[in-house]
Amino acid sequence: MKNKKGFTLIETLLYILLISMFLLISSAVLIQILQGVQKTDQMHEVNEGGTNAMIRIMTTIRNAESVTTPTQGTTSPKLILAMPSPSANPTIFVIEDELIKIKEGTSATTTLTADEVRVTDIQFTNTGSVGSPDSVHVEFTIESQQTDVGVGEPVSKIFRGSGTIRKRL
Repeated sequence: MKNKKGFTLIETLLYILLISMFLLISSAVLIQILQGVQKTDQMHEVNEGGTNAMIRIMTTIRNAESVTTPTQGTTSPKLILAMPSPSANPTIFVIEDELIKIKEGTSATTTLTADEVRVTDIQFTNTGSVGSPDSVHVEFTIESQQTDVGVGEPVSKIFRGSGTIRKRL
């Protein structure tokens, strides 16, 4: 009988082929998982940024005395509100450097959206009518900043809301 030690060439090639296929499949699954996690992070950034900005805009509209810009029945990329507090008068919402910003009175401009997202469009429509409190319809689009390769299209979402100025007693 022959003393058999080690593997034959065919066995070695077969083992290398099987291990290579396993590693290839494992790496493909791992890449898909990482891309899914990144896409989820981008969706979270877009949702959180848009929701927080919309809440701030709506709250400010409700607490304002009147809408200066846009005038009734018109649309503008800028919202200017007359506020009851002199230190916050006027309050201005606008897009600068693809970010939603607010300026209250003479204070410094504050950014409402994070640097990880960009605002591609914003429209304020004054839907109020004569004899009733001003109402403003707000619509803006937020998009993720795509930084990593292989994720595909950036995540984008349109946010819409309407706010009416509260009557003061």
